[in-house]
Amino acid sequence: MTRLRGTAFSSTTDPGRALITGRCNDIGTIVMQQFRGLAARAPYFSNGSARDLRELVDFYDRRFNIQYSEQEKQDLVAFLGAL
Repeated sequence: MTRLRGTAFSSTTDPGRALITGRCNDIGTIVMQQFRGLAARAPYFSNGSARDLRELVDFYDRRFNIQYSEQEKQDLVAFLGAL
């Protein structure tokens, strides 16, 4: 981290949200999707291919080879449903 007149700067090659806003303060920042009320917004994905949270978790488990245990999948579905 570099300091210039009391302001901290991080070195990054990811402009992040700054590409959209043009603001220096947005360099390296991202916008996350809102998870609040996620369970009520099924089906998921633009094509509706995941009908419920379990199918969503299964998709990401397969896509990124996460290898969740059955208990971890159940816990994650319960957590996402509680948001």
